[in-house]
Amino acid sequence: MAVDGTAGEDLYEVAVLAEHQDGTRGWATVCSLPIRQVAELMAKAHVTRVDIEVEAVQIRHKGVVVADYRPDHHGEDAP
Repeated sequence: MAVDGTAGEDLYEVAVLAEHQDGTRGWATVCSLPIRQVAELMAKAHVTRVDIEVEAVQIRHKGVVVADYRPDHHGEDAP
């Protein structure tokens, strides 16, 4: 899901690793944003959610993980 007006721009994808409603576990992209700082805020918000158990949140740019967030480690940059 991309923000309106961002077609063709370099986007930062926010992906969440969690258990889905059907009981399966896997990555799901929650949004794609044109500004890394906004993607970081979204990632931090998802890693602290209380309504679902989130295992990890990643920010990806052009297919490369640029940040990785875990509930016990808020905001570690990817190696």
